[in-house]
Amino acid sequence: MFAIFLICLFAALVQAGVGFGSALVAMPLLVMLLGARTAAPLWAIVGFLTVGAGLLHFRRAIQFRTVVRLVAASAIGTPAGVWLIKNIDANVANLALGLLLTGYSIYALFAPSLPELKRQEWSFPFGFVGGVLNGAFNTAGPPLVMYGAFRRWPPDRFKGNLQGVFFVSGFVTLVSHVAAGNFTPEVWRILPWAISGVTLGLFPGLWLGERIDEQRARKLTFLLLIGLGIRLILQ
Repeated sequence: MFAIFLICLFAALVQAGVGFGSALVAMPLLVMLLGARTAAPLWAIVGFLTVGAGLLHFRRAIQFRTVVRLVAASAIGTPAGVWLIKNIDANVANLALGLLLTGYSIYALFAPSLPELKRQEWSFPFGFVGGVLNGAFNTAGPPLVMYGAFRRWPPDRFKGNLQGVFFVSGFVTLVSHVAAGNFTPEVWRILPWAISGVTLGLFPGLWLGERIDEQRARKLTFLLLIGLGIRLILQ
């Protein structure tokens, strides 16, 4: 249980510090300890609370129309992701998550200069894929972060818009897990440890996020994720 506490504490530090990444950090570690079918609904609750705190902090930077478009597309994809995680083999789920983490992190570290997307309609495919990943692994971040990069969001808007999308899509994920019957007694038994870790990690993370070099923190996060992704693939 103490390992779960530490995982959630570190994930909250990352989320508060760079504006995203808590699920990318927490999910592979929780999957290794608990399996995907317990880790996904557990982090659905904990991640929702984490993003809620971030939303309050960055609320003034949110673009309402952008968030609404992404949320609408994400809400369509989320139930499909929840269905997938409940019905696919655990080894397949581990492999898929490992490939996602490794591929996305390598892209984020070494991506060339990306073209600018000026048409708002691109928010729908990016939001939908984010919803599927959110329902399956609570990791809506990769396609949404890519969309923000394509749209040239400045740092504050980047953090604010992501928190807005993650908060609403996180609520849809919670409802989808309830409908699928994924909140088992094991999830409720572990939940207090996870919430305790997140609570202790959030406020130091917000403090650090205003004082550390953001680009360096992101690079270190992605290097960690590559290692976790490779571990899941080999497992």
